[in-house]
Parts: sequence; structure tokens; C-alpha cells
Amino acid sequence: MPAAAEPEEKKGLFTGLKDWGKRKLDSIGQGIVGGAVYAMDARLRVQNEVIGMGKVQNGIKDGAGEWRNGLAGQENLEELAQSEMMWRQALEASNGFNLEGHNCDTYCTEVLSKGNKKPADWPDPNQTIVAETKKRKGANYLDYYKDDLVTSPQDGWNAMMMQGGSFPETPHMALVYKKDNGSFSLSHYSSNRVESHEFDSIEALQNFFGYNEFAYLPFGQ
Repeated sequence: MPAAAEPEEKKGLFTGLKDWGKRKLDSIGQGIVGGAVYAMDARLRVQNEVIGMGKVQNGIKDGAGEWRNGLAGQENLEELAQSEMMWRQALEASNGFNLEGHNCDTYCTEVLSKGNKKPADWPDPNQTIVAETKKRKGANYLDYYKDDLVTSPQDGWNAMMMQGGSFPETPHMALVYKKDNGSFSLSHYSSNRVESHEFDSIEALQNFFGYNEFAYLPFGQ
């Protein structure tokens, strides 16, 4: 005997419960996936914020470093400008120097004094010669400062000592200021007058004189 057919109300209820369960599971699944995506997005946002903060901090550090470097560079330029101004003022203050005879070292002593660059142990020019020659012996600047001499002018103030060449018996002393662009200002006392000149290279500076041996005593900026 065939089975009795289920009532339509029961079938509808079963189908409805089945559909509701499927929708619920789909909703739960979507919620889990959505939650995971949100969590991942949140994690990425946090990471990006951390990276962003790091970049900001690095930017602040880089900016501070550039500012400090710029400030140091400005201070250095100001120091160079002040040093060159002192050089010019010392030359102007000594422009009236006038002594008969070979007094190149006496002139240099006066300029160094006016520029506050004369070393505490600077020998008395009245008792010291620039360098010994075959005919003249005695205390001299070349021997006295032999451990401090260099072969080319350093930045700022320098005493330039020369001998040999066309004037073997009359060594000479001059003052040289090396500028930050590599050029040179020269001042010396020769033939009873003060002379000042500008040179673009050390070759031009040394070729100005008739000597062939040169030594420099640096005094700094």
C-alpha cells in the first residue's frame, strides 16, 4: 500500500527551515570572512602608520642634520670672512711702515701683531735673520721653526720664507693669506716700501720672486 503523502504545511516548514539554515550559514561565513578582511586591513593600517611615523622621525632627523650642517657651514663662512677681514685690517694698519734696509721680517712682525697672529715665541727681528747664508750666520727663523714649516701655504695666514736663486745672500720673508677659493694674497716689504699683490696659484706666487727655495709657517685662520 503506497505511503501517505506528507501534508503541504510540513513540507513548506521543512523547506523554510532548510533555506533559513543555509542563509544563516552563509551569513556567518560572510561575517567570518569580513572580519578576517577587516582585521587584515586594520593590521595593514597599523603597519602603515608605524612606517609613516618612522619616515616622519627620519625626516625630522634628516632635517635636523641638514640644519646643523647648514649652521656649521654658515659659522665656517663667518669665521673665514672674519679672518680675511682681520688680514685686510692688519695690512691697512701697517701700510705706513717705513724702515731703511732689509726689514722684511720686521714688517711681517708688525702685521702679525696687528692681526693678533704673532706666536708667543716669535723671535725678535732685531736679533734674528730670515736664514743663514755663506756670509751671514746666526739665529734665524728657518732654523727656529724648522719643525713647523710646510712646503705650501695653508688656509689663512702664513709666513713665507725664501732663499737661494737670484738672491743667495738676501733671504726674504713675506706674509701670505690663502683664501677659501684657493687664491693667495701677498704682502711684503721690499726696497723700502710695502707691496701687496694677488695670485691665482702657488706657481704664480712663487714665480713672482727670484728665489728657488720656499718654506711656509702657517698661523691658521
